[in-house]
Amino acid sequence: MTPSGQSRPVRFAHRAGGDRAPENTLIACEEALRHGAEALEIDVRATADGVPVLMHDETVDRTTDGHGAVADLTLARLKSLDAGSWFAPRYRGEPVATLEEVLDLARGRCGVNVELKIGEGRGPLPSPPPPRLDPGALVRCVVEATARTDFAEPLYLSSFEPRILDRLRSARPGAHLGLICKWTTRGLTALHRRTGLQSVHIHSRLAGRRRLRASRLLGLAVFVWPVREIEMLRRLLALGVDGIMCPDPALFGRAEATDAEAAGPVLRRS
Repeated sequence: MTPSGQSRPVRFAHRAGGDRAPENTLIACEEALRHGAEALEIDVRATADGVPVLMHDETVDRTTDGHGAVADLTLARLKSLDAGSWFAPRYRGEPVATLEEVLDLARGRCGVNVELKIGEGRGPLPSPPPPRLDPGALVRCVVEATARTDFAEPLYLSSFEPRILDRLRSARPGAHLGLICKWTTRGLTALHRRTGLQSVHIHSRLAGRRRLRASRLLGLAVFVWPVREIEMLRRLLALGVDGIMCPDPALFGRAEATDAEAAGPVLRRS
């Protein structure tokens, strides 16, 4: 049984469905839900004034018309940026979204996986981290935002950074915590013993029976990202993973339609 209590994997929209609409925006969230997503996977960083906003990269350069690091910009400055036209002209003027806005949008509709990102966001920070990259400050603003919205749907908190997960366990006891692994799952057992994880979020290149079995022996749910091909989706379904993160959530429906077409019409006895 998956963390959501259903027998098949949770259908996540990776980066809120960033292959269909500008990633990590409210319009992407709406598109993802329209195409059957059961949970939104979003990337969150803290602004200079301590507000959690949706942004995958350390800087705003790739996905907005602005420049600079999220950590150096205020919420007001971020809200003045265009986060949509880089993807397609019809999304011109789409604003940078806050975590609270997404939780309000998702309330009563779907779960949310919040990936807490700091620095480059692709792995653990150097030790000690630079003063401007404070894991504690990021954790505080995310925990406060989730508390203010009183979000009751499934909420998953995940990170590449073990120190963030350590702080989350102290700041929000009982929260569903997940370690994200891109290149290796080394260190997973030790972190789980210390922090009490609920899931491991592995890159699709790592998804195999051995890692799935090892994670299950630890009592962890296994979520896999990113999944863009029907063949990979089917392989993960056969493995029995607990959650699948697709940048285009319409992939789930396309796979079902293809399978139904291959099965042919159901013959009924007269």
